Amino acid sequence: MPSGNLETGRKDPRPSGARDSKSLLLEAAQSAVEARRADREAARRQGRTRRVSPLVGALTGVVLGTAVLVALRPAWLRGPSLPPETPALRAASARLALAGEVSRVQTFRRASGRLPRTLREAGSGTEDIGYRIESESTFVISLRAGDSTVSVRSTDSLRPAVARSIRALRHRREGGDSRP
Repeated sequence: MPSGNLETGRKDPRPSGARDSKSLLLEAAQSAVEARRADREAARRQGRTRRVSPLVGALTGVVLGTAVLVALRPAWLRGPSLPPETPALRAASARLALAGEVSRVQTFRRASGRLPRTLREAGSGTEDIGYRIESESTFVISLRAGDSTVSVRSTDSLRPAVARSIRALRHRREGGDSRP
């Protein structure tokens, strides 16, 4: 049976079957594109901005959440804190720092045949450590450790002092008493 228009009695000019459904899909797609274009134009005229994509919204949430965590620093994030440093631990840390400076001065003396005039000349970068030349071959290095001052003379044997300091610091890390 031929397709036609019942009211006019004329034959429908559109093709039938598969071509008809393709034409309808094309028309629907074109009208959707045109409607979207019209919506964008209307929004532009009204001054509205584009909607934020869900990805941008999620990333913004992550950044803000991270900023809050960094600002609040909850205990579960920063981990357990170390106990306050005792005078014995401060002295142990100072002895280790001084041992490094004594080594630096002795290395300088071996290389140049004389003691450096300052610790900076020997290559030290710290201003907190005191340095005093006593004679052509002896010197004293000192450092404040809390309420006291720790001093090391170039003639002192450093090995026992360094060993005690390392034991004290290791013992603290293990959670024990911190006496050197």
